[in-house]
Amino acid sequence: MRGDRDMSYFACHVKKFKSNDVRGLQIHNQRESSNSKNNDIDSYRTILNYDLHNKDKINYNQRIKEIIAKGYKGTKAIRKDATVMTSTIVTSDKLFFDKLSLKEQRRFFEEVYNFLKECYGEKNIVSAVVHMDETTPHMHLTAVPLTDDGKLSAKTIIDRKFLRHIQKAIPELLQSKGFDIERGVEGSAKGHTDTNEYKKEQLKKLKDENQELKRQNLELRKGYPNDTLRNWDNNNKLRRKNKELTAENNILKIQKKAMSEFIGEKGLGEEAELVVREKIYEKTNAPKTQQRSNNYQVGD
Repeated sequence: MRGDRDMSYFACHVKKFKSNDVRGLQIHNQRESSNSKNNDIDSYRTILNYDLHNKDKINYNQRIKEIIAKGYKGTKAIRKDATVMTSTIVTSDKLFFDKLSLKEQRRFFEEVYNFLKECYGEKNIVSAVVHMDETTPHMHLTAVPLTDDGKLSAKTIIDRKFLRHIQKAIPELLQSKGFDIERGVEGSAKGHTDTNEYKKEQLKKLKDENQELKRQNLELRKGYPNDTLRNWDNNNKLRRKNKELTAENNILKIQKKAMSEFIGEKGLGEEAELVVREKIYEKTNAPKTQQRSNNYQVGD
């Protein structure tokens, strides 16, 4: 039996989304933008992400409309400010996942995915994206909150009783499947609030600093000829583009190296793909300081 300090806890958090907010989550979940403000994302590992519900990227709003068209039984038109999607975020601590192989990590998320499919109804699931490119692996399971009688009602489905049920039942299920994990501390939702408030404060500070730097930059630019300023701006754009291309090339080199070593010319089978993912995970799971020092040498 492990001591409390070594104990890993199951963490689950549910968020609600209106139609205007859906697009932003789609971009985040499917990594559709290279300009993410999330510093936890390591683009070298984005290739390790996967969706347990969809084979390819999807249009979230389109999928939501399709689900509602088939399952909504209400007589009134859906309000523009209605909650049309929920996102259930599932994870544990980094130490828990570090002890698991990629195959076991995937099995962990598959067990939770299958459980939540029963809760929300498989026909109402939008996506089940697992992010392997952030500090700790986690899953965003998104669903349309349709009740059994066809009503669109997030507050009916996501109530206190439901949250207590999944926070208790899922860890018990995972334990029965061989995972050494405990239920999270009841009432720990405050931790999410505290974290969010902290992030908001940090974001405000960064925005204030950004505005001040812009003001200082404008002051410094005064008095310089326009041609000189244009050259500076063009050089900065070229440096940023070169940095983006270098990062993309490093990802492709790692992928190519793994594929050539383990697959040859036979193509990607299910087992071979897992081996490739393991290889990429090994090469990109080192601390970022170490990654920068060895410059992602793929020939090692």
